[in-house]
Amino acid sequence: MPRMFIHVGAVFLIVAAGAERAGAQSDPASCAPFVLTGTVLECTASGSPRGQLGTGTFIAGSTPVGETLALALGVEVATAPVGSSSGGFTYTFNAERREWTRTARTFGPAFSERALTIGRKKLSAGFNYLPRRYDRVDGIALDQIVPFQFRGGSLAVSASTLQLKVSTDTVAAFAHYGVLDTLDVGVLVPYVHIAVEGTSRIFGQADEELQRVNLDASASGVGDVAIFGKYRFWRTATNVNAPGRDAGLAVALTARLPTGDENKLLGLGTGRLLVSLVGSAATGRFSPHVNVGYEFWGSSVATPQDFQGSTLLSVKDQVQYSAGLEYEQNARLTLVLDVLGRYQRGGGQVGYQEFRFPANRANVPGAEALVAIPGGYNAVLIAPGAKWNFYRAALLTVNVLISATDGGLTDRVTPVIGLDLGL
Repeated sequence: MPRMFIHVGAVFLIVAAGAERAGAQSDPASCAPFVLTGTVLECTASGSPRGQLGTGTFIAGSTPVGETLALALGVEVATAPVGSSSGGFTYTFNAERREWTRTARTFGPAFSERALTIGRKKLSAGFNYLPRRYDRVDGIALDQIVPFQFRGGSLAVSASTLQLKVSTDTVAAFAHYGVLDTLDVGVLVPYVHIAVEGTSRIFGQADEELQRVNLDASASGVGDVAIFGKYRFWRTATNVNAPGRDAGLAVALTARLPTGDENKLLGLGTGRLLVSLVGSAATGRFSPHVNVGYEFWGSSVATPQDFQGSTLLSVKDQVQYSAGLEYEQNARLTLVLDVLGRYQRGGGQVGYQEFRFPANRANVPGAEALVAIPGGYNAVLIAPGAKWNFYRAALLTVNVLISATDGGLTDRVTPVIGLDLGL
């Protein structure tokens, strides 16, 4: 309660100071928390994407709102599906024929894993490109965010708005190698470009604009690098040297290194380890697969739970799951469908909360603010696509990621294109 009183009192002082300086200051060198009367005070934020989100929401009434939005963006960039480590071509050595033969008729899933390994001393490499244009955060349109709004009273300030455009372009390069017939290892390096644009505004009681802050931030660099391994510990004994009917189980480990710059929103700033159980089968032209895993985070990521930043939420760990089907259209074309899900534990969502103020001279009973919501959320993507063997051991992959839920930061439709080479 005392901190809330201090916060409201600070708002009063800001309004009063702005009124006194209205005739003396019209072009500040930096974005300062003034509210001027009679003219619109405008400035452009500077610094990193995280810093500019903080500046914009500080002017709009609450820096913690910017931290909450930054977390949502950081989690999305760090956990976005960038392609499977399963090789498009999988082989086994036929001792009788003394030759390598393919162990699957299809070219594997796009964003999940299958139990099959690529074969001893076989190498697969490639890349995927994902352009994402985010439009909503937990069902709230990014160009219609209201970070803070007073309820009643006689303050000069009534509400703030925030209009954002957020985009990322990710090129994920990967390679994996068959150490044994049952063991694959690999690495994935994502290179991310992120752009945050927008405008933060403050309005008066008569809906007149009082202050405007322009956001224009971008950053590029390596994201959180992944090192993975997959061990197939069970496989049916029928037709092991010929594709057609087969089934298997594997365990997969994916370690994410904190190589992405947290301040630039290119990474989460903590190491992560995903442990997954992988099951797949093949019967004729159809090959289903299922993955279930738990991702352990080395440390939690804190985000403010209220507009004052007096309490924090600890976001930590994820449950990841997927299921899908591959279909052999012909010897050179595989159609794929994946359903990808993750349950984010601890937080990551935003929502509006009512706050009550103690008695004050402006007779403001309270306000509504955008805050972090405790508890986890589910994010589900549907990913149809195809893999085309256009030349020798080269695969062109084309997919679409479709958001099926509103949890977290979402891009309704994301095209994905990639290339996979068997070496």
